[in-house]
Amino acid sequence: MNIVKLGGSIITYKGSDTKPPYKWDESSIRYRIRDDRIRSVSGALKEHLEEGMVLVHGGGTHGHRTVLRWRSGVARGKEPIETWEVKWRMLQLTEGITRILGLEKVPVVPVSPSDIITMRNGKISTFESSPIEMILERGGVPMLRGDLVPVEGGGWCVISGDEIMVKLVKEGISGYLPKCNKAVMCMDVNGFFDGFGGPDSMLIDRIDRDMFHSKISGWKKEYLSRPGGGDVSGGVLGKVISCHRISSMGTDANMIGGDLGPTISSVLSGRGGGTYFPAFRGGSDCAEGECW
Repeated sequence: MNIVKLGGSIITYKGSDTKPPYKWDESSIRYRIRDDRIRSVSGALKEHLEEGMVLVHGGGTHGHRTVLRWRSGVARGKEPIETWEVKWRMLQLTEGITRILGLEKVPVVPVSPSDIITMRNGKISTFESSPIEMILERGGVPMLRGDLVPVEGGGWCVISGDEIMVKLVKEGISGYLPKCNKAVMCMDVNGFFDGFGGPDSMLIDRIDRDMFHSKISGWKKEYLSRPGGGDVSGGVLGKVISCHRISSMGTDANMIGGDLGPTISSVLSGRGGGTYFPAFRGGSDCAEGECW
């Protein structure tokens, strides 16, 4: 199977809509969804359905703005985050994507992460993959999302779509799901730029094991020093780390942007695109999530 993640920055107007001023109550506001961008990738997805496919989508405005409003203390005071509001917003986004892809004949079937995932000490502790397997067996396309999931012992925590992708690859290696052939992260930029968008930034078209280990400390320091480095789900550096973790399990990974339909087709057909993380086996500290 292949795993494709539709990043929140391409399916919503995250870049502009997540910025303050926040309102105390935004329940009457309908956050925007980028129907055109979602529709534009449907043809590429349909080309590769026979190989088996799992989709993951990010939170975009719906997840990030809601969580940041609560963390900033604007949303009804400084009480703990209201789980229902995040879940409601993410359901709106999932429903919008399902409708658009369904009309484009992509047989997507949503799977709620909080129904199959629990966390402990900041890591996934249980992952019930059988609903995903059954959807694949019936020719459907399971779709998960970044979301709030329950913590063993009490409470909730944010799980990113990137982290879910890593776990899906692990489940394929363990035999609980079909093995992942390629993992693709779709973003609003063409790949990973050394310099994080600064004036001297350059696209890196390939990050292998040696480059990652020689560069990660510097990238981490630079990323966290920049405004916006505290992205709810780890931002672009979190995606680099997740792609490296995926490649360390023997699965090719790509971070792509630009004209997403043709680029998805290119990557899934083996022609490449964006920033490529070639598969290898073992030797990665980040295989256990220790890079942060």
